[in-house]
Amino acid sequence: MNIGKRALPTQSDTATRDSAIFCVHGGQFHLRTEVGIAIYSCAVCHADESREEYAEEIFRTSGKYVLIKNIPAKVCVRCGEETFSAKTAESIRVMVNKRADPETSIAMDVFTFAPQL
Repeated sequence: MNIGKRALPTQSDTATRDSAIFCVHGGQFHLRTEVGIAIYSCAVCHADESREEYAEEIFRTSGKYVLIKNIPAKVCVRCGEETFSAKTAESIRVMVNKRADPETSIAMDVFTFAPQL
């Protein structure tokens, strides 16, 4: 399921792959499965170290932008690539699609890229 900036996994993806993780790369979630010992390897720079942090991500659904705060993530110490567990990605999908009541609303500046000549 694609909702703007991020493509979220379908329910069947997350229900059958408990050991899966989803990494954010190029504006998309990519499924990586881990067998046996959980070993971290960044999908972008292949670093083997991460730290636990809380991330913020903007999603687009039905032409509307939604900000999700405090998402638990593993973050690559070298390049900053964020990785979410399958359970977390599914929780985001449900939250965005069920249109839970937001805790607040914000105004956002919007720019269109124009190269400087």
